Amino acid sequence: MTQDEDDLVSIINDGFLKLFKYMSKYSPELGVFDAWMHTVIVNVAYDHFKKSNKKIKYSEIRDDHEVSDNSHLFVISPEEIDHLLIKLPATTGKVLAMSINGYTHREISFHLKISEISSRWHLSSARKRVRDILYIKIKTV
Repeated sequence: MTQDEDDLVSIINDGFLKLFKYMSKYSPELGVFDAWMHTVIVNVAYDHFKKSNKKIKYSEIRDDHEVSDNSHLFVISPEEIDHLLIKLPATTGKVLAMSINGYTHREISFHLKISEISSRWHLSSARKRVRDILYIKIKTV
């Protein structure tokens, strides 16, 4: 999310501080520990960029089988991500948000009480819709 070493050190320090502070709140129902830890660190990074009003670099949202290269990089702010998620149907937006935050389809299906197959379908649908929205945005710029 950043190539600025000072931002990186700050995010990692804040993230581990938060992990240690809230370690007692972790439970297996939240998913595997690695995913929970990843989610905490990613949320700390989002908070860091929101506070500093910096933009985050994201690569094009793609299907797992597609190859990505750096020619599709664009800059999108956390607020723009929120607006994209609002444009999606509720469950589809939740699945995309959880996937971005590192949850597996198994964890998503557990938390949203849907099947793993349904989780995969919602993610695929979200990717297609977001691609269309971003294509229109890029085309108008």
